Amino acid sequence: PYEMYVREARRIVGRHVFNENDGMLTEDYRRTPIHPDSIAVTDWYMDSHSCTTDSRPGFKYDGKLILTEESRPSQIPYRALLPQGIDNLLVPVCLSATHIAWGAIRLEPVFLQTGEAAGYAAALAKQQSTTPANLDPELLLQTLVRYRQLVSFFNDIKITDSDPAIPAALYFATKGFFNDYDARLNEPLTQSVQTAWEQGLQQLEQGTLNPRQLAKQVQHAEEQQSLATKFKRGSFLLQAWDRIQK
Repeated sequence: PYEMYVREARRIVGRHVFNENDGMLTEDYRRTPIHPDSIAVTDWYMDSHSCTTDSRPGFKYDGKLILTEESRPSQIPYRALLPQGIDNLLVPVCLSATHIAWGAIRLEPVFLQTGEAAGYAAALAKQQSTTPANLDPELLLQTLVRYRQLVSFFNDIKITDSDPAIPAALYFATKGFFNDYDARLNEPLTQSVQTAWEQGLQQLEQGTLNPRQLAKQVQHAEEQQSLATKFKRGSFLLQAWDRIQK
């Protein structure tokens, strides 16, 4: 029998509306906008098919939009799963996104991630005797990365590899420690980047961290000619991860 495929339908209006700006590179660093409560990623481009059967004569693709060059891998924030005004509901599929940005969300690999994140959020909320909307997003994020949920995209990280620094890299990419998509965990950490990371770690522990501002600082640090430290990038992140885990 035939089966209907619904590409796009009604969605919630969440506490964050994932939009086309979330799917494009920022001007301040070489990643898409950083979300400190990221629970999943999408690496598909934003695209949209026509929403009606109307088209001009001879224009077969009226209404079609494919932003392959503009789109880059993006973080999906937990807030996009939380409807406005309702504290005890999680929406991992019809989540909060604009029509344009929905093209990068509407994929089964994304729903596998958002569904898993919603499951962990529900379980943690029950354990903490709270609602999903009032759940500490840090607790959820740290739980997800321990199980190697892909909350941040990297060109050079394979989630199934055994490197113990991978969860740390995934986590700290949501906090602005990376200005691009290359983790380079086995490369030496430079003095300039170490300074930026140490400042970011201190701010994270104090609750004053602005991840996007830190990513901008890391961008500047990466551009400097700086000597290597005794640390590899991955080993520094692993030590930092051990310090902040809940």
